[in-house]
Amino acid sequence: MHIHHPSRHNHFTAVLLVLAMLPVACDDSTGPQPGAIGVSVLTAGDTIDRDHDGYSLSVDGGPPQAVSVNSSLTIANIPPGSHLVRLDGVAANCSVSGTNPRSVEVVANFVAVSFSVSCIPNTGSIHVSTATSGPDPDPDGYFVTVGGVSKAEMPANGTASISDVREGTYPVTLAGLSGNCVVDGANLRTVTITFGATVEVAFAIRCVAPGGLRVTTATTGVDLDASGYTVDIRLQGASSATRATVSSNGTVTISGLLPGDYLLTLFDVTPNCQAVMPSPRVAAVAAGSETSVTLDVRCDAARQLAFVVGTGLNAEIYVIASNGVGASRITAHWGSDADPSWSPDGSRIAFASDRDMNLEIYVMNANGESQTRLTNIPAADYRPAWSPDGARIAFVSERDGNAEVYVMNADGASPVRLTSNIARDSDPAWSPDGSRIAFSSDREGIGGIWVMNADGSGLTRLTVNSMGDLQPAWSPDGTRIAFSRKRINNSDIFIVNTDGSGLTQLTKGIDNAADPAWSPDGLRIALNAMASPTPCGWYDYDCGPSDPYILVVSADGIPYSSLTTPLPAFNPAWRP
Repeated sequence: MHIHHPSRHNHFTAVLLVLAMLPVACDDSTGPQPGAIGVSVLTAGDTIDRDHDGYSLSVDGGPPQAVSVNSSLTIANIPPGSHLVRLDGVAANCSVSGTNPRSVEVVANFVAVSFSVSCIPNTGSIHVSTATSGPDPDPDGYFVTVGGVSKAEMPANGTASISDVREGTYPVTLAGLSGNCVVDGANLRTVTITFGATVEVAFAIRCVAPGGLRVTTATTGVDLDASGYTVDIRLQGASSATRATVSSNGTVTISGLLPGDYLLTLFDVTPNCQAVMPSPRVAAVAAGSETSVTLDVRCDAARQLAFVVGTGLNAEIYVIASNGVGASRITAHWGSDADPSWSPDGSRIAFASDRDMNLEIYVMNANGESQTRLTNIPAADYRPAWSPDGARIAFVSERDGNAEVYVMNADGASPVRLTSNIARDSDPAWSPDGSRIAFSSDREGIGGIWVMNADGSGLTRLTVNSMGDLQPAWSPDGTRIAFSRKRINNSDIFIVNTDGSGLTQLTKGIDNAADPAWSPDGLRIALNAMASPTPCGWYDYDCGPSDPYILVVSADGIPYSSLTTPLPAFNPAWRP
């Protein structure tokens, strides 16, 4: 007999329905989904005052994310609900408008929030005080410099505030002190400025009864320096100096000096004059007293120099006295006249000219008369140098396709080639006894000064310089050779012994010094100098964008006053 149970059947059906519905419930996508927060940042204020490393953003204190001063950023996967968005890393001179952090409600796919930042000048201030002690304080006070710029006047005793100093590190100094006052301790103070802060700087100044110097110049001899001199007065160990002008026979008083030992040096002395004293001269200054010093100067008869004025086809030869007087032109031809070289007796000048459409060697009297052509070859001849006995002239010629050193009789006869090398040989210079010739060359693949016997034998290298050593000149005693050494964007005069030892730099701080020429007494060297971004090449008269000038220095490198010549001026040569 079959028995029907309705409750069991219903229960089984319900279970099936639940099991059938389970997959449907797992696939339900109608619940809350993650959203995103779009953050925009706008910063106002001068660019220099903004926070250059930007800011950082965080949500609910989570990991920060970098954001620049004017930019947007989207932060994804944010659960629905309320969240706090915070902008950090704001510089002290900048502020966030409104609340920070911002509360946002994430209820959809995207919610926007913005931050506005305002920046004011990022500055601080310096408060300076001065306290002066001792007699004779500075009557007009001082002034304060910040970063090398004068910022405030200061009384001898008082304070001053310097505001609106941008954030950073600055040197602060006290300037304008009279000669009898000094700052105790270091005058240069380094301060660091931060936003809104004031830095205190205190200067203690000590003054003593000032002393003074009464400097008298006594010049004797002939061809005195008509323009007078400049006397440099420097406290021993000090980095700065006081300068005063004084006539050739005159007196100047320098007051307000601190007690101590001073070094006195005369400058702007014409090349025919020489200070008869130790240079520099030491003079002691005592508090409250004046020290008298006499500087003796002796002037000899001014010697003539030949030199070149102008460039290219306008180059002409001039002469001038070594005291800067009497410049006069002695050539006046179409074409370039250059490279003057005196005969040993001073009666004639050999030179190079392209007046006949080719660079050749000429000779003329000392006054420019009787100009005669010595070479006549369809190739360049230049850089003549007279032998000490006056019988021969060495010169450079390219007649064999390369620059080589030749020698010929003083009348142009019997030219003989002395060098034979694929390199460029140039700038011949005779030794005082006539037995040897120095010259410049880049043979062996590197520049330098060489010496050979007068017949071309016995070649010896004296110097090595990859950029080139040029224009050798023998000292009158035959022991040393001056020459021009090329350097990066410059050239200087060096001196070397005739055996290659004792290499010494002569000129320092003189731009593009070149073409040295010894005075007959061996005490001075004339040269041409020029302010130019590039060093001069083989021919100074075609080099550089600015005007070269003639300068004379002592044999130990101290400059005399530059000669007042027409410009551009170069190729100096002393008359024997």
